[in-house]
Amino acid sequence: MTGGASKKMEILFEVLLINIEKEDIESIKKDIEECHKLVDEGADWDKKNKLKIFEGVYCMLIRDFKKASDLFISSIATFTAIELMEFKDFIFYAVVLGLLIQDRKTIKKEIIHCPDILAVNREIPFLKEFSESFYNCDYRLFFQ
Repeated sequence: MTGGASKKMEILFEVLLINIEKEDIESIKKDIEECHKLVDEGADWDKKNKLKIFEGVYCMLIRDFKKASDLFISSIATFTAIELMEFKDFIFYAVVLGLLIQDRKTIKKEIIHCPDILAVNREIPFLKEFSESFYNCDYRLFFQ
């Protein structure tokens, strides 16, 4: 491939989409490693942020939920991977993973009080009640 690191990453993102659809874990891992090399060569911020989301999906596939949660939470404000999933779906994954993995302080700051997540609560009505009932230890409401 020729061209700048950002152009190469755009091509790799398309390849990643195909490999994620096929659930080809080894190819996804290889492509993400290549993207990290391109980031080091000077890819723009948009591509760096998009890579976090693709890597988060990869981490979910290999069941590294802690890393997936960290990547998703750090990408909420800069989400641009609309070709991979809709923003509301991304927020759903970020919230569910965050509730399972993160400590209470992080849950409160990064999930319960996050403006981007609060904005999506209109599209996913149960999400706010789900996260707040978990955080507040109201398990009766949480499991309804």
